[in-house]
Amino acid sequence: MAMPELSHNIGLTAVWKWVTFMANYTRTDDAIVTWSSPYGDEGVVLVKPRNIETPFRMMSAYVNLTPTVGPWNINYTLGILPQWFTINAPDPREASGIRVTTFNNKPIFFAQLFNTFTVKGGWQFELGGVFMSPGYSRNLYMTNWFVNLTAAVQKTLLRDGSLVLRLEGEDLTCNAFFSPYSDFGSHTIMQTNLLDMQKVKLSIRYSFNTVQSKYRGTGAGADSKARM
Repeated sequence: MAMPELSHNIGLTAVWKWVTFMANYTRTDDAIVTWSSPYGDEGVVLVKPRNIETPFRMMSAYVNLTPTVGPWNINYTLGILPQWFTINAPDPREASGIRVTTFNNKPIFFAQLFNTFTVKGGWQFELGGVFMSPGYSRNLYMTNWFVNLTAAVQKTLLRDGSLVLRLEGEDLTCNAFFSPYSDFGSHTIMQTNLLDMQKVKLSIRYSFNTVQSKYRGTGAGADSKARM
């Protein structure tokens, strides 16, 4: 049975107008990963969670930009996820029976790019996406680009704006999936995911009592206080 992980974190946040910068560093001792190792001499492998003797260290750093240019509202996030991770993996091909396996030199770059255009007549148009490059995530190597492209159109109706019609779609390019590659020292596993993640959603939202009452009560003792 795996022992609990112990993590230590330190973070930094800086904000200037519509620019936000954040960085975080994490060291995890007794990190738990899904690991596979030979079981017996019949070519069987056993896959289970296990603690890693070496510490797992990772950093995240990103900048968030949220300017508004006329009807165009921007929300962009750009970042990088490097890690430092080494596993002493069993390998019968090595004279010592152990091979040092590293998962260090290929950080993941990511971007979240969302655009909102608000125009006259109660119309709102949205176009955005989430993008992640190939790279290491703990003891897995993500071999493909992850791309989730989204779009939406929204229309506000009625004088008080209480009725909203919205049509939105996700994963428009059919690339919102991961195909991980795992190196377990004695063998490797390559997984290809074929996922149907496309979505189209139509929603109708109506808000009750959107106009606040103009009545403001003065209280039963207002006349008495006025006389005093």
